[in-house]
Amino acid sequence: MSRCEVRVENIQKQVAICEQLDRIFDIIRARQQQLAALSEAENERDLAQLREELTQSGVLSAKQTRNKKLRGKPAQAKPFHYRTSDGFDVFAGKNNLQNDHCHRLMPGLGAIPVQEVADAVQAVGYDGPACLELFRPEYWRMPAEDVIRMGVETTRPFLG
Repeated sequence: MSRCEVRVENIQKQVAICEQLDRIFDIIRARQQQLAALSEAENERDLAQLREELTQSGVLSAKQTRNKKLRGKPAQAKPFHYRTSDGFDVFAGKNNLQNDHCHRLMPGLGAIPVQEVADAVQAVGYDGPACLELFRPEYWRMPAEDVIRMGVETTRPFLG
């Protein structure tokens, strides 16, 4: 095996390790968010929705859901709703399920300063590919052509 092939193999192993660490950190962040949601739960609906999230993510099995009346029924706890002084509605979920529905918008439509992030990435000289990840269930149910068109229209302004 040539030195070049050995280097490529080592880099591939390092990439695999980094990907594994990313997955582990994602799990840790999710558990931290779920713990915070548990401490912020105000009523049985909030707890039921957190239980549903834990079941969907595989942390709990459906058998561990104690309240038989709630099994199979989606909990309908509402996220926090705030209105800014200029009339802008802001929703903050009490847990990850609610945040998936409150957030995860197309670039530039949410709270993340996408232009600043894009500027910082370009400032370090990156000019490679970029991808748009769509985690919002509403987008999944839309016709693919509409989602692609919306993604292109909202992302293009931030690409150099």
